[in-house]
Order: sequence, then structure tokens, then C-alpha cells
Amino acid sequence: MRNTNKGKLLLMIVLTFVLVFVSACSKNEDSEAGSDNTNAAKEQVEVSVGFWDVEKTFEGRDSDEMLKKIETDFEMTFKPINLSWADYSEKLKLWAVSEELPDAFAIDLVGGDWDTYNKWIEQGIVRALPEDLSKYPNLEKFMNQPDIAPLKRDGKFYMIPRRGGNADQWSLERGIIVRKDWMEKLGIPVPTTFEEYKALFKAFADQDPDGNQKDDTIGLTPKTAGMIDAAFMGTSIPQMANGAWVFEDGKWIPPFASKHVVEGIQQLRELYKEGALDPDFALIKGNDAVEKFAQGKAGALGGQIAEDALMKVRDLWDKYNPDKVFEDSILVLPIWENSDGELYRFTTTSYWSETYFSNKVDDEKMDRLLQFFDYSLSQDGMDFFLYGFEGVDYTVDGDKRVITLPKDEKSGAFVNLNTKYKSVDFLKDFAAWQVHYNFDDDLKKQLFGEKLAGIQEEAFKFQMSNAKIIPTNYSINLMSTPAKDKLSSIKYIDEITKIIISDDDPAKMWGDAMKSYEDKGLMQAIQEVNDEAQKQGIQ
Repeated sequence: MRNTNKGKLLLMIVLTFVLVFVSACSKNEDSEAGSDNTNAAKEQVEVSVGFWDVEKTFEGRDSDEMLKKIETDFEMTFKPINLSWADYSEKLKLWAVSEELPDAFAIDLVGGDWDTYNKWIEQGIVRALPEDLSKYPNLEKFMNQPDIAPLKRDGKFYMIPRRGGNADQWSLERGIIVRKDWMEKLGIPVPTTFEEYKALFKAFADQDPDGNQKDDTIGLTPKTAGMIDAAFMGTSIPQMANGAWVFEDGKWIPPFASKHVVEGIQQLRELYKEGALDPDFALIKGNDAVEKFAQGKAGALGGQIAEDALMKVRDLWDKYNPDKVFEDSILVLPIWENSDGELYRFTTTSYWSETYFSNKVDDEKMDRLLQFFDYSLSQDGMDFFLYGFEGVDYTVDGDKRVITLPKDEKSGAFVNLNTKYKSVDFLKDFAAWQVHYNFDDDLKKQLFGEKLAGIQEEAFKFQMSNAKIIPTNYSINLMSTPAKDKLSSIKYIDEITKIIISDDDPAKMWGDAMKSYEDKGLMQAIQEVNDEAQKQGIQ
């Protein structure tokens, strides 16, 4: 009897051991199988995101299926922290000092504010990306681009550049939308020179183009006050528009140190004093300029002229002009010819602005954010943010997608995806400015309508055939030296704005400004850059 009991006891011990072993193996297998499953069995985390006008894109979050899918898939709940175009930079720098930065946020420091970029890294205000990005293959491929590698500090990346277009795609980043119907009414031909453009803008302001017998129209209004730098594309120093250093008199200098800057300032002063430029251009914020154009208060709008930018203007236009077809009423023009008769088109790096991560972001939250960025940079992610849900927003016919969204009867274009999923304006732009569809004719026609797509295509072809790309040496632009990095604190556009609205001599005022820049290390920066350029054999 004792032996029998002992045998049973031994059998029970063996079975218990086997069950424990099998259970442990099963858990290990589940863990290994789930290691590739995005955030498997993890709790939802709240992620604060600072982005331009982001609050608007989350207004309909309870019914926004696109946002719900992204937040479910990546187990993150976005908390929007609004930034405006007027003060985003100052606001974020203030939050950095007070340790109130969002978890992830957008700002443009690279190439424009190296001093803040380096200080945030040195002071530990922003955290680095993992050195090994192989877990995020799309992100890793993007970060390995030649024009991104120089952004490392101590062998690490501290931000993710926001992917933009190639050199050709950037050509429509600057231009002018004008009222073609007003030109025709006033009998004004298409301008080419500065004097002709000035006369056009002045006519819009002075000759009652809307025929209401009131003095209530203006000429050119820039989309933002800072965009007056585009006017320098019509001078001998087009690099003022993209910040590229220039090789002048045998050495590399920042564009604002060029002897040709005064020429551009004088042109802007003429536009302002003669009533051709919006008298309130220095106070423009938010959507002010687009509103003025859409409401028929301005005859020309300076800024982006790509199809998505035109569509945003059209959306407002239709609100104020239900009986006027936008495409029939406007004309897209380049910046005027410079004094040598050359036209220039805009260019910059393959990215514009960057996303940074607060030092308070822990590893788990960082991992989920990077997974989201990796998806956003994938073809699947870009397509999702562009087309929406298959079977709901589009169908597939062979190798083509056919959009099934409702059509706008007036324009013939499909309604913008953001009318259904407001969050798409944030989701598609947080990792990349979605410009990859610029050359897909079929898609453009579906998204924007035949007429608008045609206007954009005509403008693009004109730029490619007639305009020279702004001469830009990225090795010099992305070069980092102690004095050069500090130059980014110089806000020369603010100084130029003061000169434009002043009555004093522009040349003297700019000369005084240059002396103050020299006190801030301008000459030392020029020396350092040229010494380093000589070492690297850059000419």
C-alpha cells in the first residue's frame, strides 16, 4: 500500500513538473511570437504632440475612424498641443526653458537655428533616437540619406527631419497667385519684370478692380510675413529665399552678408511705399492672407503654388464666392525676373522642419512613436493617409485606385479626405509633407479636379523649362562651426521688415544692421566656414 502511494506521489510530482515546463515553454513561445507584434499586450499611452493648427485636426476625434485606427494600432492616444505659424518657434523655446515641451513636436531649427539645435542637445532638453534603427526599416533608410547624415551630434540623431520633395518638387514652394479676372478687366498683360509686377499690384490696389466703387482692395499680400524673402528670387541674391550661403568675391558668406541684399530691400520698399504691397504685411498671422485673397480684398497672394496649397485657397474661395469658379479666376505666376533677366525657382533639402522628442519621453513611448513614424514613411502609410480606407474611400481596379468620395459639383474634384477624417492633416504631415503625388497625373485629377491639376501642371512645366534652380551648396549649408551656428540667432528678416516700413535710407539702415551682425560674430563665422571649406576642398 505504501509503495502504491509512493508511486502515485512520484507520478504526481512528475506530471506537475511536466505541466510547469510545458507552460513555461508556451509562455516563451508566445513571447517570441509576439516580439514582432506591434506593442502586443501593452496599455494605451498618452502622447502629447505639438504641431501647427493641430487642435483643429482633432475636433472630430470621436467619429474619426482614421484616427481611431492609428491610435488603436499603435496604442497611443494623441494629446494635441496647438502651435500657430505666427509664434510656434518662440513658444517652443519658452516651453523648453520651463520644461513644458510636448512629448513630440515640430520646429525648423536645422539650417536656420543651429544655436538652439546644439544647445537643446548639450543641455539634454531633447532625447536622442536609438543608435540602432533596424527595428524601424523605413525610418532607418530615410535617416541614412546623404543630406541627413551631417545632422548627427556625437554620432546620434536627436530629431527626425520631416520628409519633403526632391529638388524639382520644391519648385512650387514659392510663387504668386493672382486674380486673372481682375487683370483682364483692367487690361493688364502677364508681367515678367519687377516694374511690371509692381504696376500690376499697384493697379489692384488703386483701380477698383472689383468695381464696387470703394477703395477696399490691396495688391500683393504674402501668406506669412516671413515669406517676403521670396522677393529676393527676383534680385541678384536669390539665396535669401532659402538661406543658402553664397560664394562671393572669393569666399563663402551667408546670403544676408551679400552686397546685393540692398537691391532686394529697395524693391520691397518701393512696393510698400507705392501701395503695391499689403500695408499690414508685417502683422499677418494665421490664415489672414488667404482670407484676404479669398474674400476679394487682395489681388495677389504670395506663397506656395503647389496643387494642395491651391486647393486650400480654393476651399476658402468657394465659401466667399459661390458663383465664381476659382480656376477660371486665377493665374499662377513665378517670382519676377532678376536684373539679369534670369528666373529662379525655389529649392531646399529633401526635408523641411524636424520632429523632436522631449527628454521626458521614456523608452516605451519612444518606441511607439518611432513605430508610427516608420509606418508613416512606408508606402502603405503614405497611401492610407492619401486615399483612406479601401472599400470605403476608394476601390482598386487592376493596378489603379479609384476614389469613391463624393464629388464637388463646382470644381469636379473629390471632396478633401480631411472633410471626413480631420486628423489626416496632422497624421500625413507629422512625418512628411506629402508631396509624393505631385507627378501622378491621374491622382492629381481625381483629388484636385481637372482644372486645378492642369493649372499646377502648367506652372510646374513652366518652372522646369524657364527657371534656374537657386544655386545651393549643401555641404556649406549643413556645415557646423561654433561661430556659424550662433549666426542662426540673427533674425535678418525682422530687420528687413523694419527697413521696408521706415522712411530712412535703406542702404544706411542695412549697413547699420550689418555692423551689429559683425558684433555678433559674423566675420568669425565666415572665417571658420572658409577655413573648413578649404580643408574639405569645397569651392
